Amino acid sequence: MKKLSLLLLVSTLFIASCTKQARIENRLEGTWNIKEYTITSGLTLTFTDAGTIDFKDDGTGKLKLTLNLFGTTSTDESNFKWTNTGETITITDTDSTANVQVWTIEEGKRKEFIVNTTDASGAKGRIRMIK
Repeated sequence: MKKLSLLLLVSTLFIASCTKQARIENRLEGTWNIKEYTITSGLTLTFTDAGTIDFKDDGTGKLKLTLNLFGTTSTDESNFKWTNTGETITITDTDSTANVQVWTIEEGKRKEFIVNTTDASGAKGRIRMIK
């Protein structure tokens, strides 16, 4: 009986995690507006209306970032591949596979996602996206 209970518990946890992963994937797909992008690396900078990020259903995407700092605007576009675990989203830059970011999902609603990031240099970030 104990073996059956353990098997049912493990099966339930596996199914629940797969369901969460599929739910996050379905919610992420599409184009998101980056409403707020905060970077902390010694000093904290917050950018509003910082561009768009498009998650495609084939696991690829495109980031169009526009940052305005002290009256100077810089833009960047990059393509990426993405996966998720239900708790995190992994973004791999297709131009530089050395550039991999793991985003921890703080909030994952249909019309709003908030993620926390840490890049290779240790800089921390927070991205608020809306559809």
